[in-house]
Amino acid sequence: MLYPRNFYPMRPRVFLDTNLFIYAFEFPRSNSKKIVDLLNQNKFEAIISEADILKNLALKVYRKSRIEPRDALHIASACFGKAEYFITCDNEIIKKAKKIEKDLKELGYNIKIYGVLDFIEEVKE
Repeated sequence: MLYPRNFYPMRPRVFLDTNLFIYAFEFPRSNSKKIVDLLNQNKFEAIISEADILKNLALKVYRKSRIEPRDALHIASACFGKAEYFITCDNEIIKKAKKIEKDLKELGYNIKIYGVLDFIEEVKE
């Protein structure tokens, strides 16, 4: 038996640019936050790409470690690539390395964060 198209309520399939999630997090009263709320209420089905998976991971890193969003994206890229080390010249990340490493471990990633000179010494040994 054929059923009419509206017999089963279908949710629209929507591709959401990942910036929307970042804006929703940074600006809780924004229209982006309203879109995320609608998603959480199952008003539509979100379609994501591999890049969106990376950006969602970056958002988790950002929330947990309280680092700059672009730094969170770089660290998430290292996690996504299954890196063992994250090498940086960013002093803010280096200062927070132990905490970030701990936060990443809680998210299931085991990455060591090093400054350039420290990594050179590590590899030489």
